[in-house]
Amino acid sequence: MSRRDNVRLVTVLEEERDAANRLINARDGRHNVQGSLLSSPSAVEVVPDVGENRFMDTACDERPRPVWLSKPPVYSMHYTAPEDVQIPPGSDGRDFWINVIEPLKAHLVSEPTSSLHISDGALIVVDCLEGVGFQTEPLIWRALAERIKLVLVLNNVDSLFAVEHDPEKVYRTLTQSIDTVNAIIGACTDNFVMCESDTRASPDKGNVVFASAEQGWAFTLMDFAKLYASRHGISTEEMMHRLWGDNFYDPVSLKWKTEPTGEGGKLLPRSFCQLVIDPVCKLCEALMAGDDKAKCNSMLSQLGICLKETEMCLVTQQALVKRVMGKWLPINTALLEVVIAHLPSPVVAQQYRVESLYTGSMNDPVAQSMRACDPHGPLLVYVSRFVPLSYRGRFLALCRVFSGTFDDTVTVRIMGPNYLPGKKDCLFRKTLQRPFIITEGSCEQLPACPCGSVIGIIGLDPFLLESGTISDSEEANRIMDMKLCLTPTVKVKIEAKNYADLPRLVEGCKILTRKDPQCKHDVDDQSGDRVISCVSELHLESCLQDLSEITRAIPLQVGAPYTSLRETIMTDSQQECISRSPNRNNRLYMKAEALGNDLTNLLESRTPGNSNVDPRILACTLVEQFKWDPIDTCKLWCFGPDDIGPNVLVDMTEGVPLIKEIKDSMTRAFQWAMKEGPLCGEPVRGVRINFRNATLHLDTIHRGVGQIVPTSRKCFYACILTASPAVLEPIYLMEVQCRDTSLTDLYAVIMKRRGQIISEDHRLGSRSLSVVRFHIPVMESFGLTAELRTCFRSSGCDVVQTAFDHWSMLPGNPYDATTLCGRHVSQIRLRKTLPESIPEIDSFVDKP
Repeated sequence: MSRRDNVRLVTVLEEERDAANRLINARDGRHNVQGSLLSSPSAVEVVPDVGENRFMDTACDERPRPVWLSKPPVYSMHYTAPEDVQIPPGSDGRDFWINVIEPLKAHLVSEPTSSLHISDGALIVVDCLEGVGFQTEPLIWRALAERIKLVLVLNNVDSLFAVEHDPEKVYRTLTQSIDTVNAIIGACTDNFVMCESDTRASPDKGNVVFASAEQGWAFTLMDFAKLYASRHGISTEEMMHRLWGDNFYDPVSLKWKTEPTGEGGKLLPRSFCQLVIDPVCKLCEALMAGDDKAKCNSMLSQLGICLKETEMCLVTQQALVKRVMGKWLPINTALLEVVIAHLPSPVVAQQYRVESLYTGSMNDPVAQSMRACDPHGPLLVYVSRFVPLSYRGRFLALCRVFSGTFDDTVTVRIMGPNYLPGKKDCLFRKTLQRPFIITEGSCEQLPACPCGSVIGIIGLDPFLLESGTISDSEEANRIMDMKLCLTPTVKVKIEAKNYADLPRLVEGCKILTRKDPQCKHDVDDQSGDRVISCVSELHLESCLQDLSEITRAIPLQVGAPYTSLRETIMTDSQQECISRSPNRNNRLYMKAEALGNDLTNLLESRTPGNSNVDPRILACTLVEQFKWDPIDTCKLWCFGPDDIGPNVLVDMTEGVPLIKEIKDSMTRAFQWAMKEGPLCGEPVRGVRINFRNATLHLDTIHRGVGQIVPTSRKCFYACILTASPAVLEPIYLMEVQCRDTSLTDLYAVIMKRRGQIISEDHRLGSRSLSVVRFHIPVMESFGLTAELRTCFRSSGCDVVQTAFDHWSMLPGNPYDATTLCGRHVSQIRLRKTLPESIPEIDSFVDKP
């Protein structure tokens, strides 16, 4: 690890597909790719059970099911590059240290921030049969937002070769997937950090891998360029360019052409089809036939492949093909070589990533040391997340060293996520223990670890809850926090059956939320119920399983799952709302205004590292794109809830004295009101409150917090109730794969759950399978997968992908309990022990 130029920090990303009821025999590409990376830890060798031996399955509840639930945080391995492999300039020898970093939950790959924040490169896995799905774009966007270099892995090429017998159609299918990925990259590339040509996927550049992770073989154009370069008398790099695109080789004239017409008007095959696809297909066909062993032996000898007698007598021809292809084009070789050649080392990556990670000045010594990846500079370590240890209640912190060298001889400053320079809040000092190098199933303690390393540290859990920064410099600022872009929308009430087990349940919930930051544990203020919030139904199932293990299976009573709703308004306030303080000495005048979907979505998408967080850029966006008054942007007091939500409070008063003295009290009341709306205590979304006027008492004691906060909250509620209030529900975008004969029954199930069909397409390579995309409310999706498995047990039906898509208006009147919206509002008020009916507007509005 002291050779910082030879370190690689990699994560593997792919759209997660629920394989619980697969109609085709296909394994999960991402985990097979990761298993292939880990299958040869020290040297290039053939691993016969790649794709079968599930290297990535470590939890006891994973092997019986085809869905990966949880993983060790990082896998580390040593790799020695062979002499014929070209290594990047600046590398210190041929020994490399590869770290493969896992996301929080394997089935939450649409939330890769936890692994990308401490990675420098990523492998984007795309199924070449199913193409680029709707979850690929946010994956690529998030990686580029973190300044991560990408390598594209086109998986399941063996299945594509089997269903498409025309090599030209195979080429077109592969090109379509690559062009789609490049279109996404081009749309979200930050030209100020890295140009588009640096991130564009192109096989002739070598950053595209054609793989069959299930069969254990893969190749890049470099593998075939080495075979053909000497025969054609050109360099390997030139041969790579000739093997892709509109390049055709004429064997009669022995010339390369860019048109498919040869001597005498003969139609020429594309070079990729002739020199890459044909050899692979012919070898597989000869091995599958098995009737001409002499021909097979001749082909194997030309490729330099030697098989033992036991290997030639494998039970099935498929096993023989897998063994031969694994020897000729081993997947671990292809993946490791492309990681070394096309993904940067920490020395290179931190030069352009420091601006998006470090919150301090780019001119201070810590930033300069971080940019140079200097092991002798000030120490700067980012704590990504915590991993529970085998003994109960303790955690190992997964960290990356960005600057300096970490050892156990220095007292460090531990800065929490809310630390502000110059203040003592969220700041601790401690001498930590020796760092650990984390590998699968074990941790090795080391005396010191230089920058560019991913390490584990014990003893941070009493000071940090989720993430933080460690430094030995008094001038150091913290590393920017991760913003988890998935919103927990599925909730469940949980309680211990025996009151004596309540302390164990509380402690178990704290451990669970630290282990998985996507899982939230709260206590309802109104009812006092203990609530666990998760991203999806599968995530909830996984969290409950973890909680059972943490609490040692104490008897739990789990309620029915429900989802979070949002309160909003459909029009502007019909009147100016007035509220008086309890002492009748202060008056506030306000009106509400709907923000609109576009601006609301923009405010929700703001994340650390996004330029919209800059107030100046956000002000320009509001003026130019949404036609705000420039004066209003200068007097925008706050966002809410949680200071970054999709609601705004704008000061529109003119000439009102003492207005600045009540700003903090009104901001506090705004956060409270936007977190618990007036209809049913749910968060508010898409509301702008215009503070228009105020009459304030001159004496400070008569306009204190106790007078202004409740008065402001009453006025906020009045503004919402006078602006046609409504309720929003979350909507999933789901993709289901089923047989054509079952489409009618599938549509009936979707319509019964208030779903809306978006598209229906035939699956590539199949005449009887269709892929249906549709929107469905989250609250209607509970139990959908189980219903599909039950109803279509014989014909088969597979929920391939599920992702949150948007918020939609819940039909009905919230005041009418006979409508759908009114029923949900009544149920929520009953669950939260609120009064049965919604308060009248007169209870919030005072007379002038």
